[in-house]
Amino acid sequence: MKKLKVTGSPPRPLPTAALLGLALVTPALIGCPGHLENIGFLGGDAGVNVTPQPPPAPVYLDAAAPIPLPPPPVAVDAAAPPAADNIPPPGDDTSFDPATCFQAGEVLRIFKSNCVGCHSGAMPPAGLDLLTMGAKGRMLNVQAKNAACAGKPLLAADGTGVFVDKITGMMCGMQMPRMKAPLSAKLQKCLTDWVKPAAPPPAAAIDPKTCFQGMEIVKNILTPKCATCHKAVMGAAGLDLESMGAKARLNVGARNAMCMGKPLANLADGSGVIIDKITGAACGNRMPFNKPPLNDQEIWCMKEWLRQGSAGPFPPQPTVTVLPPGGVQQPPAQALACAQPAAIQTLFQQRCNVCHSAVMKAGQLDLESPGVKARVVGARARNPGMCVGRVLMDQNGGGFFIEKLTLTFPLGCGQGMPYGGFAPLSADEVNCIKEWAKN
Repeated sequence: MKKLKVTGSPPRPLPTAALLGLALVTPALIGCPGHLENIGFLGGDAGVNVTPQPPPAPVYLDAAAPIPLPPPPVAVDAAAPPAADNIPPPGDDTSFDPATCFQAGEVLRIFKSNCVGCHSGAMPPAGLDLLTMGAKGRMLNVQAKNAACAGKPLLAADGTGVFVDKITGMMCGMQMPRMKAPLSAKLQKCLTDWVKPAAPPPAAAIDPKTCFQGMEIVKNILTPKCATCHKAVMGAAGLDLESMGAKARLNVGARNAMCMGKPLANLADGSGVIIDKITGAACGNRMPFNKPPLNDQEIWCMKEWLRQGSAGPFPPQPTVTVLPPGGVQQPPAQALACAQPAAIQTLFQQRCNVCHSAVMKAGQLDLESPGVKARVVGARARNPGMCVGRVLMDQNGGGFFIEKLTLTFPLGCGQGMPYGGFAPLSADEVNCIKEWAKN
């Protein structure tokens, strides 16, 4: 065979880097396994025959050997459900023990069953939240916001108040719970026992030989029973009973509306507005306000503190004397000659003119100036509310005026009179006004 002669320059060898790159990518491009030495045309000498090498045998998975599966996921036990709150259906009292139902946890169960459907959340009715902790503290000495009992305390220190009135259905509009059956007598007692103040510890024996001394008065009476309101800074009615020199500061006129200008204390005889207030004799609310009153022995010590020898014999027992409504300084109805205009004028002056004066005219009603009868009998109510336009008094002695005095007015017609927590008129005094209207 004749050999072909190749003319021209000999083939130029590829650079080493190019050879390596082709060796790496060529098998992948042609889809078969191979090695660099098996590819003959890459050599510099085209005449060299390279014997192809068989590719390595592929490795197959042994079908007989099972492929291990991942273990099944471990089930996580769900958290145990919280213990049941044991809230009974509304009105159900069977699970409450009278011996323990006044405790805070049991009271919360009563509220959750009957009350918190309304009285909870950011804006509860009348601003009263009964769900979160501290419900009793949120009611103590806080004035009610509903129209029928506005101004009265939700809960007073003695355990009375609008809260009790509402759950027992005594007054102040609709009985609570609203739109549900009233609480049973058992549940009512649980709640009234809850709000009832704890019994005070037995009072220490009072020594009449030392109890009237300044340090004793400050330690035993003024600081614990008066200075919580009558503080050195911004004391109630401008009266400071906290800092030193309290006795000297009592030699001024009273600033409260009921006894404006009367001396707080008459150091010459041990009398004065302060004695009237702690005995409940006059000038509005008895002091200490919303606290247990002073007993007779403590009052004796106060009188002796003002003027030694003015209090008379020392009381044998620390009893609390409760005066009738209006106190001893207010004459009974019979002494007012009942329906005579002068007597009615005196009654209005003592009990009503703080608000219904010729200047103030609360509700546009003046009970001070001459001609009161013409402004009341046959006249119409002008106070804003649902009862505007109602007849104040008719010639039979009835009407809205009497309803306000006896607290029998309809819901939405304002507050009872006298306003501001003052003692209500007695039945005799109301009868006097009725007879005055008839005549």
